[in-house]
Amino acid sequence: MNRILTIMAFFSISAVFCKAQTTMVQSGRPIPNAKMEMRRMDKIARTGFEADVLQAAVPHSASARALGYSIGTTNYDLGSNGSVKARLVNFGSKKLSGAFNLGTGDIANGVADRGSGYNTTDGNAKFGARPTKRVEAVRTGFTTLCADADGNEYLFAHQSGYRILMSKKVKGSASWQSTEVPTEVQGGILWSAAAIGGANGKTIHLIALTAPTGTSTNGFLFDDINGAMLYYRSTDGGATWDKKDVALPGINGVRYNRMSSDNYTVTAKGDKVAIASFGDFYDTELWVSTDNGEKFTRKTVFDFPLSNYHIDDLYSVDSIPPAPEGLDPLAILSTDGSGTLMIDKDDKIHLVVGRMYYLDAAVDNGSYTYYPGTNGFFHWDENTPDSLYTIDAYPDIDEDGTINLDGYGTTFNALTCHPTMAQGNDKTIYLAYAVPSEAYVNADQGKNCRHIFIMHSKDGGKTWSKPYDVIDDKSLFDANEYLRELADCTFPYLAQNVDNNLHLIYQMDYTPGMHVSHPSSETIDFEDNFQIYNEIPVSTITKNNDVKAAETFSFSVYPNPATDVAQVSLSIEEASDTKIGIMDCFGQTLRKFDTGWKGAGKHVVSIPTDLHSGMYFITVEMNGKTATRKLIVK
Repeated sequence: MNRILTIMAFFSISAVFCKAQTTMVQSGRPIPNAKMEMRRMDKIARTGFEADVLQAAVPHSASARALGYSIGTTNYDLGSNGSVKARLVNFGSKKLSGAFNLGTGDIANGVADRGSGYNTTDGNAKFGARPTKRVEAVRTGFTTLCADADGNEYLFAHQSGYRILMSKKVKGSASWQSTEVPTEVQGGILWSAAAIGGANGKTIHLIALTAPTGTSTNGFLFDDINGAMLYYRSTDGGATWDKKDVALPGINGVRYNRMSSDNYTVTAKGDKVAIASFGDFYDTELWVSTDNGEKFTRKTVFDFPLSNYHIDDLYSVDSIPPAPEGLDPLAILSTDGSGTLMIDKDDKIHLVVGRMYYLDAAVDNGSYTYYPGTNGFFHWDENTPDSLYTIDAYPDIDEDGTINLDGYGTTFNALTCHPTMAQGNDKTIYLAYAVPSEAYVNADQGKNCRHIFIMHSKDGGKTWSKPYDVIDDKSLFDANEYLRELADCTFPYLAQNVDNNLHLIYQMDYTPGMHVSHPSSETIDFEDNFQIYNEIPVSTITKNNDVKAAETFSFSVYPNPATDVAQVSLSIEEASDTKIGIMDCFGQTLRKFDTGWKGAGKHVVSIPTDLHSGMYFITVEMNGKTATRKLIVK
């Protein structure tokens, strides 16, 4: 979608809105927040060490044949509290490695076996069997995967005691050796992100957050900041760390009172290093080093209009830019905390981060309100350093000019979120992200499913293609298309090395939203989440195929969970021959019932469900259309 280079009315006072004199360039697409419910923020940043006593685990099939194919499975479905970390490496010559937060077992004990799941190809672009054990000897979480110029691989994750554990696998070895990243911070550090650069491709650049005080952590203030992003560097593959506990320029108690978990990212290319931080009620900033991390310069990319704002301080409409029509007059534009950095082929930095409106209108309650229907991304690039553009990223599938959603699972991010970028050898930039699709609704929850969309730009990010739905492309997937209707996809990451293909990993399950860190208003099953790998030809993306809505219909299944028999309730508008099937998570049809010709009207069909306990799918075919519902068998 081309960005319309006009300044909207509510951005007309850019001198007030962006004191760094950044020019705001906004798409003319209306924002659907007036139609979206405002929800009280009850998010708690998760470390992974909390005991979870929310919902019991749902029994499930032991295998899955999903979109693309699964390189790993986890029940711990929180991939990040904000930005998606590096978790897929393309070495070239069909050699790839992928990582994710692996966690199975007893949820009441906080998924005691949680750690880094790791998988790699056999040299023929095929990943091995899905891992069943973590890499580390101890419980960890929120892993990052990197590789150096020699092909050595590194996993960074936090462990109990709030320390970052580095696990290193030397090229050619099958074993991992773990050491701690040194810190003298009182209370420790959490939620790391890392990149490898340097002239020889062996310098580790790592950022992490000091453990904040609060419900899920027992940290301490760092220079009056409740959670401060710090920098660490190793020039010898993690043997020693010559920079540790470094507060980058401007990170001090005068400018910040808090920073948020995973609301930052890092990238490196040669001696150039870029680090970005973004959040709700504070500035979006970029730190750049051109000497491999010796010194950094700071630039404010998005200047939040209230300096060092404390939640519950309150403010007036005179101190903020005018809010768009349909939002509370006190609504303030900022970011949603999920962003990505890339250094392009011309050594220029690109930052993309989700947009979000916030509201803090109640005093002394310690919380605030956000607008989850905010659409689009901010895009900053080094070619135009004093401009901040908006990418209108929502895919208007039915092309009616509006966003039509029944609802969607909460991720505590914006409508369009979790961006990830990569660039091809022809300098085409690819932007992948997660967003609820108008075309697919999970009728069990009454919510639209998130899909992974990809846009591309051939002019350095000045204009963008229509969004391309990766999950809709039948030529890419060998899965039974019935499962696609229920697939909810999140946490995408593009490998940085683009050849003739894009290499993508994302997380998929069959329930919109997250079990871990879900709000009190939602009930999300604790179930298998598949880590899906796709190899997508760049020619497929650059064809810019139109996205088309699926033809489907609605039916219900009860009781659910079922034991021996389930009732399928149909509402048929036009007489049709009907067939009902039962599939497992693998996509294999276990039962098929030809229920015959049925006239228009309501019908109830009983089907036997004498199966092993687990998750299954009921499919109904009629009038050339297919619909699917999830069924739990006790």
